[in-house]
Amino acid sequence: MIDILLYSLFAVYIVFITTQRMFNHVASSSMLYNIILSGSLTLTLIITVLKYKIDWKYRELLSFIVFFLIGSMIEVIVKGSFAFATSFILLIGNIGITYYLFKEKMNLPIIKYLYYFVVSFFLISIFMDKNPKFLLENLSSNHISVIVLYVTVLYYIEMLRESKNWSIIPAIIFFIISVYAGGRSGIVSSAFMVSGLVFFNKNSNKYVKFIITLAFIVFLSILYNYSDFRYEIFEKFYTRSIQGEPRINIISSYFSNLSIKSIMFGYEPNYVYSFFHTGNLHNSFLVLHYRYGIIGIITMIFIVKKILKLFVNRKFYLLVVVMSILIRALTDTILIPFYFDFVLFYLLFYLDFKTNNLRNGDEVYEN
Repeated sequence: MIDILLYSLFAVYIVFITTQRMFNHVASSSMLYNIILSGSLTLTLIITVLKYKIDWKYRELLSFIVFFLIGSMIEVIVKGSFAFATSFILLIGNIGITYYLFKEKMNLPIIKYLYYFVVSFFLISIFMDKNPKFLLENLSSNHISVIVLYVTVLYYIEMLRESKNWSIIPAIIFFIISVYAGGRSGIVSSAFMVSGLVFFNKNSNKYVKFIITLAFIVFLSILYNYSDFRYEIFEKFYTRSIQGEPRINIISSYFSNLSIKSIMFGYEPNYVYSFFHTGNLHNSFLVLHYRYGIIGIITMIFIVKKILKLFVNRKFYLLVVVMSILIRALTDTILIPFYFDFVLFYLLFYLDFKTNNLRNGDEVYEN
């Protein structure tokens, strides 16, 4: 009964956050939105802890709760902002989901169903020649690549949980949809994922890698010779000046205004509008520091430490997908706190999970 309840809560959460961002069927400011989001996360965390107990071997993962509790207190005491509540629930709830994915040994078919639904929706939109700029109800077309990125990586995580080899096809689909969406960051992120998984796939021989690489180049050549795509995708990589890029200007302005206080505690809530008129910093790492100050800096150092651990242990396939997320996070607010943080947490802490299970003599899934 508890297993079914946990699975249902997980399913409700991932389906709700994905479809809400695609179709805006529930207003993010509504009580229903907060009940579904906060309720499913809080219950998942509570029931997961009750079922699996707190395992202190995962203390680094659980320490994130302490980090962001301190960060939330900074927001309230130093900044007088009470926006921390939803963010804190989002963070600890995502940690609960990560813990659930590590501890639960059942397959989770909802992940595959959600993946097939999302990619089918966007692929059908491509074939129907729909304008991506008007496809999402409440977000710019740049976030199409964000949605597909997370469901693709979540799909790979489920393959990892089921001890199945990773196919290159989901990464290629991610690239195709990113090209359709037109955002440069999405294209770079998806191209990085495709190339990385091709060259680090231990099951592909050099001929398969050559064929896939050749097909990839041919596909790009065809797109380049298609006039509508040439301007939307390729030429804007060159025609837009780096110096004139708003995101570069935001970063420059952000660092030039730093003080000892802002380094320690982040910026005041309304100060963000001095960097960009919409109040959106368009950079997940700036937002992390802006909100949490030194706690955000510690979190970024911690992420770098985990990335280095993946590299040292030669888990290049995990490293590729982690870096794909981080590359995409450089130009939009899609990390900590965010709806899909559990995806990044899972990848970063995978080696810890594997080590702990080996010590316990449990079965460990591997790609």
